[in-house]
Amino acid sequence: MGDCKLFPEKNVGMGMISMWSYLPKLVMFMLFFAGIACGSSAPQDVSLNLDIRERALWETKLPLKVNQDDMVTMVINSDVHGTFHLHGYDIEKEIVAGKSSTLEFKATATGSFPFTFHNSSHGHDHSREKSMDLCEVAVPANMLTPTIELIILEPLSEQELRIRVKVENFILSSETQDAKNMLSGHWHLFIDDQLAGMYTINEVAVPAPGKGHHQLVATLTNNLHCSYGIRTSTALELGSHTNEKHSQEDMQSMMETEMELGRMEVHP
Repeated sequence: MGDCKLFPEKNVGMGMISMWSYLPKLVMFMLFFAGIACGSSAPQDVSLNLDIRERALWETKLPLKVNQDDMVTMVINSDVHGTFHLHGYDIEKEIVAGKSSTLEFKATATGSFPFTFHNSSHGHDHSREKSMDLCEVAVPANMLTPTIELIILEPLSEQELRIRVKVENFILSSETQDAKNMLSGHWHLFIDDQLAGMYTINEVAVPAPGKGHHQLVATLTNNLHCSYGIRTSTALELGSHTNEKHSQEDMQSMMETEMELGRMEVHP
């Protein structure tokens, strides 16, 4: 009788060759599906440091970027007292000058959300702010000359003034822009020679300064708060329907204003 073998040698050999030839493809197949399963990154713990100085955000790349469901911790420092407000999430935090404040939340909603600072300035030295812009820079020769127009919107209110600016050849932004032949920065509002706020938006609301004659001035500045020497002014007369003369403390309170510092983008 001949030898009895369950697997002929040539079949074993062919099977082994066949198995080894498919092994790389099998490995690639498994890695592919593993990649799909891990494709969406897991939520992360994100820490953001915000330094507010002279009513502006310093040394922070904007917009802030996080992913949906990230656990976000904002560490906020300011040189003045005030309230930090993350719009959209409706989160507010009282900020004490010279002390770190921590804001923690889960980034559940996607989109672009502005965050603002409402300055209360209690105990803050206003001697710097009583002057107009303290530094000035020239418009470079290769740049278009910007213009600014200041408009007080009607109707006037006893509680607040609504103010709009129109700018040309200028980009309102807290970041330096690369637009050809065009400067970028923000605008400063002065009421009766006192700094009322710094803005990168066209329309703002500020507390009304009380009855009487007032002078409003708007200047264009770079992101280091130096004026380009471009300004506009308008006179305002508030009548007897406004409140009686305010105390010095009330006037300081009325100079409080909310300004946008930047935006937080939450990506899916």
